[in-house]
Amino acid sequence: AAPDAPHETFVLPALSDPAQRGYLGIETTGDFALSDIHAQVLIIEFFDFYCPHCKREAPHVNQLYWNITTDPYLKKRIKMIGIGVSNTTYEVNQFRKSFQVPFPLFPDRSRDLARQLGVRHTPTFIGFVWENGIPRRFLDAPGSMGKVDEFLARVVRLADLEAGRP
Repeated sequence: AAPDAPHETFVLPALSDPAQRGYLGIETTGDFALSDIHAQVLIIEFFDFYCPHCKREAPHVNQLYWNITTDPYLKKRIKMIGIGVSNTTYEVNQFRKSFQVPFPLFPDRSRDLARQLGVRHTPTFIGFVWENGIPRRFLDAPGSMGKVDEFLARVVRLADLEAGRP
């Protein structure tokens, strides 16, 4: 079974881009843990550079990002990252360039991160909500996200973000 709170062992490689570190609220220039990300909610897309479904989904994932970042309430609360399953840094960077992905992407050449979270297919969307500083998994969505607005509404509902919304 996949862990609910992988914050102890789930380590992401350093982000060289200061804007991406800023987006995630990462204060270190080295490797970091999920719990170092400053957000109430984190959506992780597991993708593969060679996956035709991931390529088809890329414009929708970008739209999800823009829907979040243009919403004054959600942009402070929800962050997104992508993890390239079995992908090298080069492949992840090619995916970013090809699809103009605006959020941070990380390689998972060894599949360690995918394995830790029990990801078997790409694309898969996993969501974490922080409770008392600890990430709790609230979303497990393999395959296409479907309609972007409906997916975002589901994330907001499941992460219980409606309560504080103006």
